[in-house]
Amino acid sequence: MQKPVVVCLDLEGVLVPEIWINVALKTGIEEL
Repeated sequence: MQKPVVVCLDLEGVLVPEIWINVALKTGIEEL
């Protein structure tokens, strides 16, 4: 279920990079 969610978040991340960066830090995903 993570892949579809990541795709949706990716679209939002393009519009709001700051939020996406915070999500990446909280989830601990370095790829983002």
